[in-house]
Amino acid sequence: MMNLIVGISIFLCLLAFRLKDLLVLEILLGASIFVFVPLVLMLLNEKSSIYNLFLRVLYLPSAIGAALVLAFGQTYWVLIWTFFTAFICICGLGNLLKRGTRYLEEASIDIGFIYLALGGFWLLAYEAKWRVMGFDSLTILLTAIHFHYSAFVLPISAGLLGRKQMVKGRLFLFSVTMICAGPMLIAAGITYSRIIEFMSVALYAFALYVYSMLMMKTAFRSKIAKFLLSLSSISLMATISFSMIYAFGRVSDMVYLDINQMIWIHGAVNACGVVLPALAGWLIERPEASFRFRDIPMSRIKGRGQIGEGYLFRYSLVDDRQGLGLIDSLHDYQSPWFDAEAVSSAIRQFYENTGSYELSARVRWKSWFKPLAFFYRLLSTFVQQLNLPLSESRTRMGGKIYGISERKDGRESPRAWVRKNQHGETIFVAIYSKHMHNGETYMNIALPLPFSNMTGILLPRNQENGLFLSSRSRNGAYGDEGIYLALPFIKIKLPLEESFHILNKSKSELVAIHRMWIFGVEFLEIDYDIKKRD
Repeated sequence: MMNLIVGISIFLCLLAFRLKDLLVLEILLGASIFVFVPLVLMLLNEKSSIYNLFLRVLYLPSAIGAALVLAFGQTYWVLIWTFFTAFICICGLGNLLKRGTRYLEEASIDIGFIYLALGGFWLLAYEAKWRVMGFDSLTILLTAIHFHYSAFVLPISAGLLGRKQMVKGRLFLFSVTMICAGPMLIAAGITYSRIIEFMSVALYAFALYVYSMLMMKTAFRSKIAKFLLSLSSISLMATISFSMIYAFGRVSDMVYLDINQMIWIHGAVNACGVVLPALAGWLIERPEASFRFRDIPMSRIKGRGQIGEGYLFRYSLVDDRQGLGLIDSLHDYQSPWFDAEAVSSAIRQFYENTGSYELSARVRWKSWFKPLAFFYRLLSTFVQQLNLPLSESRTRMGGKIYGISERKDGRESPRAWVRKNQHGETIFVAIYSKHMHNGETYMNIALPLPFSNMTGILLPRNQENGLFLSSRSRNGAYGDEGIYLALPFIKIKLPLEESFHILNKSKSELVAIHRMWIFGVEFLEIDYDIKKRD
């Protein structure tokens, strides 16, 4: 609240003493910097240290720097505001990388913060009189305002709307996706083609109409919040209609609205009729996020160059435990989603006494991915990790399990399963463990990579009398499932998914299907035959 009071005070002083020297566009820009940005930060303050840092330390000097540059035009002051928006961008990007896009409403909020940094850059370009991409100073200032207004606030408002949606249908998904992508598509159109610009504006406008209709249909706790957000939506539908008229005029070389009219219609009305009531409404309603960051246990072990079996011994990771399976007991994974007793004894034996089994595998890369798989194979052969063949011929795999030091790994009872092909080349080095959260036990599998590790968090389920393990999030449930890249300073949720389906073939034989997807598109399938050794 203090930063909002200070921001409004600075804005009023600026208007009182420098009003006659300010352009209308600079006043609109000031409204965002001194009113809307602190409103958003206050709205999304979730008592985390990073937001407290924003509110208590960074905003005030940044706002003063912005005020000085608007009042006196001294370019170097704008750097303070630019660095502030860049820091917000880094935090938004960090959240997006850690969380992934599974929670689209939260990703939309992150993207709003990322766009604000572009607003900071374009303001710097305007004050420094840079000729970016051949744009004149008016276009550069309009671009700065765009990224301080619609590109910043609308993705955040759409994300908050998503928090209110119990069921997120296709219209909502389309709307949020286009609200997030629209500013960049329109920017590309302005730069390269008026036809692309018009088509982008049309898609963006349709997405905003959908967003507005969903907003007016959504139930709210507060009638005042409902009124304010409905008012914002109605105003938005009006202003975006004028944007369509303006874009059509540009593509048809006809002037229906000139730029000065658009400044008042699209600028002033957006500030007072769209952004202000929307933020006020959300401050009253304050929808809670369904997702909460938590520190998922992950292995501390990271590779250094080549992995392979020798890596475990070079760095003294192996302990003296013997006779291990991939897990101690399948019953450890009992949950509302999984009944261990429903799984056959042969599958349980494989997981609990893995050394008694031998495997063969057929790797099938999807056709669209094969060119990438060729280059991937060159790298994996050197690293000796995730070293899958290009050929679809069946490959025999020998395996050995080693106990791994809990002290060095950091997880509970870790053990490494090293698989090699018939030529002695290492295919996988996977370190298995488990962790529990909210009454569910997950398989926690780390694959060391150079200076990092890739960790698959898989939840067991019953399916077709077999065992089904998946990193895919369940519909309507929020768990730890996912594939993560653990770097020294950040954990990133990757756009990858995988599943294993293990079934009985006979009393002594099992089959397993391992499938992987990237951005929801399947790129790999591995079929395993698993036999008990004689």
